[in-house]
Amino acid sequence: MTGVDESGRSTVTWQGDVDAFLAADTPVRNTIGEWLAAALPSSPNPPYDIDCPPGAIHWRVIRWAGAHESTMHRTDTFDIQTVLHGRAELVLETGSVTLDVGDCVVIPGVEHLWRVGPEGCTLNTILIGVNPRPGDDGSAAPGP
Repeated sequence: MTGVDESGRSTVTWQGDVDAFLAADTPVRNTIGEWLAAALPSSPNPPYDIDCPPGAIHWRVIRWAGAHESTMHRTDTFDIQTVLHGRAELVLETGSVTLDVGDCVVIPGVEHLWRVGPEGCTLNTILIGVNPRPGDDGSAAPGP
C-alpha cells in the first residue's frame, strides 16, 4: 500500500502477504485495507488527467511494452492494481517496490512512476475518481 510520510512524500505504508483461501464451503474473507476515497493526500503538483471524473469507477487493463518508463505523476483517483503479466517497479518519492504477477498495490493519488521490465507488463486496474484536492489549480500535468 502506498501513502505519504510525515514530510508529505509518497512512500510504501504497508507491504506483506495476505492469506486467502476457501475452507469447506465457507469463504474466508480478509480485509486488506479500508480507506476514504475522498481523502487523498495533498500535493503541490497538479494532477495528470486520466479522464476519470469524480464519482466514476473505471476498470482498465493496461499493457506496457518492455522497458517502458512513465514520468513521475499523480492523479485525482484512488487506484487498485494487480499485476497480471510481467514485472513492474513502482517508484515513489522515498524508494521503490518491484511488483510481480499476482502482486497488488493501492495508490491513493500519490506521486509515482512505473518502470517496466524487458518482457512488458499488464496491470488490471480499478480507478475511482475523486474530487480535486483543495488548492489544486485544475491544470493537468504531463503524464505517463
